[in-house]
Amino acid sequence: RPDKAPARKSAPLTAAQVKENREKRERRQAEIDAMVDKWREMTNTKASELAACFDLKTRYFLDVFFQSGAHMVNHQEKINAYNAFKHEKAVENREQGISKKVHEIHADHIEEYTALTDMEKQALVERFR
Repeated sequence: RPDKAPARKSAPLTAAQVKENREKRERRQAEIDAMVDKWREMTNTKASELAACFDLKTRYFLDVFFQSGAHMVNHQEKINAYNAFKHEKAVENREQGISKKVHEIHADHIEEYTALTDMEKQALVERFR
């Protein structure tokens, strides 16, 4: 705003204040690092327990943990008609005992998807919910 007074610059910190602030930051970061290390250790322990239980590799469970966290952070609320269509086609293939990769489903059925009307696409989304 043109009528707003210009912001004043803070007074420079003394060497003692700079040192104190740096030490606070370092202590806080050390606490954070310790807690993260503890969490990492607990996570690795749990992954090892599950791996022994299910005769799988520890890495498998670490990947599952990571992906679950990623899905929680990047959760997709809106359902995409094309993804619902691919899901339906994958289910149909599985029921027939056919296993296809996503790019194969795309190549085999893209014309079918593009021929769908907006109403049919909306119905796909509703069925997927």
